[in-house]
Amino acid sequence: MANHDLKRVLERQHYRFLKLESGASQTVLTYQVQQLEEIIPWLLGFGSTTVAIAPPALRDAIRLELGAMLEHLT
Repeated sequence: MANHDLKRVLERQHYRFLKLESGASQTVLTYQVQQLEEIIPWLLGFGSTTVAIAPPALRDAIRLELGAMLEHLT
């Protein structure tokens, strides 16, 4: 994630934010939500600048949501 993208995410931080870990090649932000549906719209708001890496169920839920969104566009 580029610095300007990280700044944008941090300025619009989700209320369930836990921690930030920054490495040489990536920055990982950790959140603790009660239900995956709490964070999906927030994540989608950043487009392709963010990637959900875990849990796999979140990635699956995002994929389903994107599929439903695409159906509305076709």
